[in-house]
Amino acid sequence: MDTWIAQSVAMIGTPELFWVLSVVLFLLLFVYRIGDAFLFLFALFATTGAIALLKSIFKVPRPSAGLFDTDSYAFPSAHAGASTFLVVMITYLFTSRIRSYPLAIFITVCAVLFGFLVSWSRIALGLHTPLQVAAGIFVGVAVPLLMIYGYHKLVLRAPPTPRDDRCVH
Repeated sequence: MDTWIAQSVAMIGTPELFWVLSVVLFLLLFVYRIGDAFLFLFALFATTGAIALLKSIFKVPRPSAGLFDTDSYAFPSAHAGASTFLVVMITYLFTSRIRSYPLAIFITVCAVLFGFLVSWSRIALGLHTPLQVAAGIFVGVAVPLLMIYGYHKLVLRAPPTPRDDRCVH
């Protein structure tokens, strides 16, 4: 049963869905907040680029007990990094602008649950070790946070705040 659940969750975390969701989020942001749209875009490319760079540097093979054959490297987990990237960016870009606190909490919980399930599925399917997933999560958190910090320091010239006055009504 765990394998079926893990396979189902892994289907949700496919690269194709990640890129489609990223394009939709970018377009939504572009329509309403162009600065945030480009922050999202730069953080997206920085995160995926960092993961690709680390994979090419370390060249760690996947665990041999995985259910799927794949020829890509395992460290860090791109699925864990990408899903965590979405958690960080959705939480920052959307919930900080929502005046309804319960809705902001609901969106955050759903995003974190999504990221957790995708990361867990990579271990459950034997495609990654916990260390590889943890490294992906680290990249998925660190790179967007650095981009957000840089955006606030260089573009907005103000420190990031959890709930600022640029909220959507």
